[in-house]
Amino acid sequence: MTVSAVKFVRGFQRVLLFSAALVPAVGAYYLRAVGSGGLLFRNHAVHEVAITVSLLCSAFVAYVAVRCYRSSGEVFVGWLALALIGETLVYAPHGVFTRLSHDHTALFLIYGPASRLVMSVLLLRGLIGYDQPAAVDHKDDRLRWWKSAAVFLLIDLMLAWASTRHADKMPILRLVLEYSALAATATALIMLLLRPRHSPLMRLYAFALVGFATSSVTFVYASPWTHLWWYAHAVFAAGFLMLGYGVLQAFHTTGSFSGVFSQEQLMEYLRAAKASAELTANQLKMANARLEVLARTDSLTGAVNRREFMERAEYELERAKRTHAPLSLMVLDLDHFKEINDRHGHDAGDIVLQRFVEMSIVHLRTVDIFGRIGGEEFAVLMPNTGIEEATAVAQRLVEAAREMHPSSAEGMPIDVSVSIGVACLGPDGDSIATLMRAADLRLYRAKQDGRDRVVAA
Repeated sequence: MTVSAVKFVRGFQRVLLFSAALVPAVGAYYLRAVGSGGLLFRNHAVHEVAITVSLLCSAFVAYVAVRCYRSSGEVFVGWLALALIGETLVYAPHGVFTRLSHDHTALFLIYGPASRLVMSVLLLRGLIGYDQPAAVDHKDDRLRWWKSAAVFLLIDLMLAWASTRHADKMPILRLVLEYSALAATATALIMLLLRPRHSPLMRLYAFALVGFATSSVTFVYASPWTHLWWYAHAVFAAGFLMLGYGVLQAFHTTGSFSGVFSQEQLMEYLRAAKASAELTANQLKMANARLEVLARTDSLTGAVNRREFMERAEYELERAKRTHAPLSLMVLDLDHFKEINDRHGHDAGDIVLQRFVEMSIVHLRTVDIFGRIGGEEFAVLMPNTGIEEATAVAQRLVEAAREMHPSSAEGMPIDVSVSIGVACLGPDGDSIATLMRAADLRLYRAKQDGRDRVVAA
């Protein structure tokens, strides 16, 4: 599927979610528009049963939310638990005073908007702290819950006192509380729109907020016991059920809302993890290759080291024996190298070694194996090469070394010469060890004969 197609599907998916969130509002508008929302259904028993069931449900969900908070320490879940406890305790008198609704209407009605305001404010506070790190003392904070419960019960008492002493002002207070709850819920929704949280549980949270906002608007326009009033309860209950389901889902997973991921998110994380693992594997492979090169190469000159030279020499020796091909070996030693170090310094000596290797590689074939086997001692294995051809190459190296003249740090030219001993497979031996001994003996003779020369016989 192309990128544009994926974007279109995701956009249409958002349209469907937005449309689903608006369905309760459309239902409320319909009931109000056709007038059926004004019909009365005054049934105290149904109301008491409904409130009892809702309180038991909210109390249980609040308990589970507290358990989630103690498990994860997520700040958002902590405020969510307080919101559920507050809604349960502040809303309870609304059911208790059901049968007083006719004589004490203000007392009966005030607890609904008050509970919605308490819950919406605490939900908003939790959303503000969504990105905060986990609380440190989340496992031992029982006093916090008891203090909060005491505050909520105090709110119940204050509302009861206000309703009995100032009943005439309760309709205005009820509207203030309802509009305040709506404002808090709307603020939380705006925050989610500006900074979306991609957890699937936060999607349920957003739907719950839409349900709470819709119910607040509906309660403003509904009269007690009308169909519209009952419908507002149903809308609020739908929002609460979504929120409660989210809490239970968090309990079964990570105990937090932010730590639960959708299948799409998991697939994205898996793809990212796979790409990261492949990148790490490639980097490790490259690092191992570099380490292997370093393990086989002389760090100063770039020539192969003694171990690598001997391994490759053994392989070429066996191949030459199988194919009856000629094979020659030369051992090279820079003349008076200690004097170069003593006179010009070790840095100058390093420069001489590097320039000598660079020069030698230019005069050798790619199939030739050039290695540094000692301080200023080198060796060259030349496959498919007889003694005459090897001697000629060695002579060219001697002549090229004379013409090097690298400069020291002070700019002084350094005279360089090399002595070389050459041996050949067959006449001089049938192993690398015997060839090395023969070439070393001839190198020693070259040194005795005055250096700066080749000895091959």
